[in-house]
Amino acid sequence: MPAPTTSPRPLSADSDNAGKTGGEALFPIILACYFIGQTLLRLWMPDTLQHDEAQQIFVSQFLAVGYDGQPPLYNWLQYGAVHLFGVSLVSLALLKNLVLFGTYFVFWKTAGLILDNRKLAITATLGLLTIPQLAFESQRDLTHTVAVFFSATLFAYALIRTVKHPNAFNYALTGFAIGLGALSKYNFVLLPVAACLALLLDRDMRRHVLDIRLALTALVAAAIVLPHGLWFFEHMGRATGTALGKMVNDDTSYASTVFWGLGSLAVAVIGFCALTAVCFAAAFRENLRAAWAARDPWIRFFERTTLFVIAGLILMVVFGGVDSIRDRWLAPYLVTFPLYLCLRLDRSGAPLELGRHRFRIIATGLMVLIPLLLVGLLATVHVNGKYEYINTPFAALADDIEQQAGTPAVYVTSETHLSGNLHFQRPGVPAIALSYPQYQPAYDWTAEHPIVLVWRQSKGKTPPPFPDDLKAWLEAKGISPAAAERRVVKLPYIYGRPGDVYQFAYTVIYPGN
Repeated sequence: MPAPTTSPRPLSADSDNAGKTGGEALFPIILACYFIGQTLLRLWMPDTLQHDEAQQIFVSQFLAVGYDGQPPLYNWLQYGAVHLFGVSLVSLALLKNLVLFGTYFVFWKTAGLILDNRKLAITATLGLLTIPQLAFESQRDLTHTVAVFFSATLFAYALIRTVKHPNAFNYALTGFAIGLGALSKYNFVLLPVAACLALLLDRDMRRHVLDIRLALTALVAAAIVLPHGLWFFEHMGRATGTALGKMVNDDTSYASTVFWGLGSLAVAVIGFCALTAVCFAAAFRENLRAAWAARDPWIRFFERTTLFVIAGLILMVVFGGVDSIRDRWLAPYLVTFPLYLCLRLDRSGAPLELGRHRFRIIATGLMVLIPLLLVGLLATVHVNGKYEYINTPFAALADDIEQQAGTPAVYVTSETHLSGNLHFQRPGVPAIALSYPQYQPAYDWTAEHPIVLVWRQSKGKTPPPFPDDLKAWLEAKGISPAAAERRVVKLPYIYGRPGDVYQFAYTVIYPGN
């Protein structure tokens, strides 16, 4: 079936559709070099893990169809990376930057499908650098959000291909993207619903939703999601508890919930899109009026999809009691914002060469600034004392435990950040986190390899005598907590100020205690 046709559009004055230019041929190489540089930067930084990194190292000890309040796609990818490259910064940084490179590359291909000006597709892709949650926070410490950025971009690519070239492969590819998205972040599912409604409102596009081949899309998506979906419905409390705990506060009134929910939604949208809008407005300031007046079916599609998403989120606030929406939760819905802006510019017919030149300067500056900011966070703690996860001295803790007790049979902690970092420092020693009762590794408990229980207080303050959950774990093993001797260590922060220390407590349990 032929793709829908629209009235002829004037091409931009600097349009180039005759074939790939030198810049287009080099662009993927430039992207690859940028992400190789980001990978090398993470390998240079301290080997203490951020929150999400530590969780990934912890769950890489076992493979499951479901883990916690996040879908398992990134966990599965990390499991594979760890088993290829070992428990290392390489496996963490390489995987993340491969997924990010894939996001930018697919985004570039997506832009090329609907932009008449091929050079503007590069501008749209460089626009991703203006999204803080993608360009900066993803490098700092995000994992599942990184996966959903890729999935949402792949979904946009597959859907546009399906509308332009409706065949069985493209319908299946769309289902594949939907399946990956659902396994990346649960909130992704709102995106294909909104996109489907937007297509139905367009006279020429709606037939692709009513096509029998849409069943192939649904079948492929269902096949991908099914194993985890069965786990999800069996463990719904565990799968949704973490997210609902962050979004819903039962102690506030209905009016307060709606007020703060709608307010947080507005702040999140602004926080996600503001920098992108400012950068494009600065670069293409002469073209704003013409871009605003531009009309096109794809412009309407992106606008309607976003409006349906926002409407869905408002309904969650008004009827679902959601009073807190964070900007990164909008990742699957707003990642195409730079493409939308470029689509308006493209359809304006205005000369864009000067604007593209300015935007290249902005993008180049961001490519330099982002790594400098990541390094700056480390460098400034020596002055301001605002320590991050990455400044925590886990390597020194592992060394102290080894000096006191040799190589442990197992580490036991209450939380994944502690367990993940200890396992990272000593990959041969399994680490248990009591917050993940499904992981119970086998270990050889001997006098030479004792059990080591580790705990701490928030922000490295003086640890409590003995946490109740660790006591309960010992008692369940038939071990008396009274026989456990606590050792408190005070270790200097990585790149910390003289005299600033982080405190840990641990106890060594030998057979016969």
